Amino acid sequence: MNPAIYHRPILPLLAAMIFGIAAGDQAEGFLLWAMVAACLGCLFMLRAAVEKKDLAFSPFVLFFCLGYLSIQPWTAPNFDKSHASRFDKPWKWEITGVVEKDPVSVLKDRAIFVLRVESLGKDGVTIPSCGRLRVTCRGEPLPEIRPGDRLRFPGKIRLIRNFHNPGGFDYERYMAFRSIRASSYTSSKNLEFLRKDTAGGFARWMHGFRKRISSRIEAASIANPSKSVLKALVIGDRDAIDKPLREAFNRAGMGHLLAISGLHVGIVASFFFLVFSRLLSQFRFVTNHAWVRKAAALLCLPPVVLYGFLAGMSPSTQRAVVMVAVFLLAFPIEREHDPANTLGIAAMAILIIDPPALFSISFQLSFSAVTAIFLGFSALDKLRSEEDRTGAITLTTKLAGFFFASLFAIMGTMPLAMRYFNQVSLAGIAANFVLVPLVGFGAVPLGLLAAFVLPVSETVSALGFECAGFVLSVAIGILHFFADLTFAAVKTFTPTFFEVFMYYAFLGLLYVVANQQKQTGAVVHTDPARQEKGAFPPSRKRVGKVLAMAAFLTLSVLALADILYWTVERFFDDKLAITVVDVGQGNAAVVEFPKGETVMIDGGGFYDNSIFDVGERIVAPLLWRNKIMSVDALYLTHPNSDHLNGLLYIARHFDVETFGSNNEPAETRGYRELMEIVRKERIESPPFFTILGRRNVDGFELEVLYPPADFLQMAKTESWRDENSNSLVIRISKGRFSCLFTGDITSDSEKELVEMYGDRLKSLVLVAPHHGSDTSSSEIFLDAVDPKVAIVCAGWRNRFGLPSPEVIRRYEERGVWIYRTDLDGAVAIRTDGDSTEIEPFVKERFRMPDGQPPGLSGVQAAARR
Repeated sequence: MNPAIYHRPILPLLAAMIFGIAAGDQAEGFLLWAMVAACLGCLFMLRAAVEKKDLAFSPFVLFFCLGYLSIQPWTAPNFDKSHASRFDKPWKWEITGVVEKDPVSVLKDRAIFVLRVESLGKDGVTIPSCGRLRVTCRGEPLPEIRPGDRLRFPGKIRLIRNFHNPGGFDYERYMAFRSIRASSYTSSKNLEFLRKDTAGGFARWMHGFRKRISSRIEAASIANPSKSVLKALVIGDRDAIDKPLREAFNRAGMGHLLAISGLHVGIVASFFFLVFSRLLSQFRFVTNHAWVRKAAALLCLPPVVLYGFLAGMSPSTQRAVVMVAVFLLAFPIEREHDPANTLGIAAMAILIIDPPALFSISFQLSFSAVTAIFLGFSALDKLRSEEDRTGAITLTTKLAGFFFASLFAIMGTMPLAMRYFNQVSLAGIAANFVLVPLVGFGAVPLGLLAAFVLPVSETVSALGFECAGFVLSVAIGILHFFADLTFAAVKTFTPTFFEVFMYYAFLGLLYVVANQQKQTGAVVHTDPARQEKGAFPPSRKRVGKVLAMAAFLTLSVLALADILYWTVERFFDDKLAITVVDVGQGNAAVVEFPKGETVMIDGGGFYDNSIFDVGERIVAPLLWRNKIMSVDALYLTHPNSDHLNGLLYIARHFDVETFGSNNEPAETRGYRELMEIVRKERIESPPFFTILGRRNVDGFELEVLYPPADFLQMAKTESWRDENSNSLVIRISKGRFSCLFTGDITSDSEKELVEMYGDRLKSLVLVAPHHGSDTSSSEIFLDAVDPKVAIVCAGWRNRFGLPSPEVIRRYEERGVWIYRTDLDGAVAIRTDGDSTEIEPFVKERFRMPDGQPPGLSGVQAAARR
């Protein structure tokens, strides 16, 4: 192989494989071309071997194609006709299958497990089936479900489906990479066990051992937070860690401690290496042949792999196990350990076994952290003098190394943490100094020792778990100290792929410059001969400096252009942007005014935020994607959960200036919590009558039209007034553009609105009242509003059957162009008051005759019909 290209052969081949997997994810279906290219790559490699020529680019082609082909079963699957995902029907099936993995407990009355489907039945007819289902089982108490159990239950099969919003999490893709395309729901009382798996085997034994460790930890005299964290550290079970404790770990920059990785696996390897070395040194035959360290390294492999399976073999654990295994194998084959190649081998092994792992957050964070640490210390080493490198290792040196390891890990993962978690911990380095030694060299060894001793002595094991729990209780107290600091962590916007690339390009340039400093003799050696020998010709020095400067200037210009783009987009755009968000069965809209003021009208929400928080999972990511960190005003049309619960997260985590509502109280947990957040965060909440009327926002007029100022008094005599009827009605307008937000008003409210405002209600765009219910969108109201476009906010196949076919008919008879969030996803509106563009997120559903998605031309066409 050409040494200039393949100095570390694994790394360029790994890069080619990663690009191939990424290409296969974005452009699936070119199987034949990829196979042909792979064959050509093999032929060129064979020819080079026969002719004894250096390999150039043929290995790149081969590994690129292998990466492309490896991801195709997930991105372009060829499902059998009997696959469970093909039975997405509105009726229930008798589903029979085998449990594949341990259930994940979400709440006390809810568990989720993966079922390998065997058959489906209906009306006494059973048909064979295949595929995997994500099954949610509800009930209290929940039965014990274990891998290998054969179950039958009645349930509907539903395809896994995304919320379709800009910047939203691609849940379909996430589940597809786990070979799961559909889901089902059942209750514990309808769950029938056809066979409890009693078979043996390694997997069954490991499952039992994990359960036994979990039970022993539960029985130990340990405080509950310590129990849940100890389970995460020993067996990788993080289900019992509640959300506040997870947030505390993340705010303190210690989330990595909960993922079993190199630290934990390294402790196991070190412990057994020491034990086996001591034992083998007692045998003269082994010592005479200098086999002590070689044999000890080989004997360490089974415990390391066993612990990997015990911990669940997550991507971070896989990476650690492979890296430690490669490191240990370097002893018997007497090869020098190269961290870069070891890291590359670990990554390639994981991607060969599981190509979709490339797109997992754990894989990306794990390898970016380790790569940053390796490159960072490599750059530091190149900048150090010879005396520093050969000097004695002191306590100061160790502390400095620990500091830089934490710093490099944070630098390496920062853009990914911003992209996936929208948070950067400022207390991370300080917290690592205290908590990593305490947990890594205190709680973890004690917990692992207790786990391995469990088969021998339960008494000693219990003592070990209790000691580990005591250490963890101290650590958790320190953790909360760091997490509770005001500056512990900051919320961040979501960087684009371009911005992530720019960040890593800057880091790469710094590494290259540090490398050049060493190569060009920037470090002065005490030996003049060595200094002269190590120096490069002046011409090469100049070329290197010129290239580095050119790269720096190019990256700086690109970074400045990106900053200017977003500055103009956020604060100097002359257009209003409205996004009616797909939040399922609920309402939420984000309004961005031309000079940067941001208003939200409702936030969507499910009835229980502990199951799914719309604000955290849907609305906040959309805001962060648009670089919005503050919201000037939150408007709650009425205090129903499908409009309110999504605002809780926004009010808590964004800088909100004003909260506007009709001030009608509600006896719900969500409303009480929202009012508490408003009070705690000191958000201005003016009386309702003060927000009625018009106000000018950057040239656009925002007007709160309804309900009447004295509606609470009127409710005492008008029985039709309820929470829905009293919804805020808000109109935003300028020039030829107007948009009417109506909440969940009823036909009685609509009649009153028409009496109050008449033709003033006329609007180009109408956000349909009450999700398209037949209790709203009355004839008299539609005549007054005369919309050209209607946006119906409804959940996919919602249990209310909304929107009503009768309501859709009313709109169609008037030639109104209809968008539905359940079919079209989020609907984006951009206008300067004169021209208006309307674009749905799902562009495939509607097409104009010329093949273009409906924008302004679609509005005009709708008006002409």
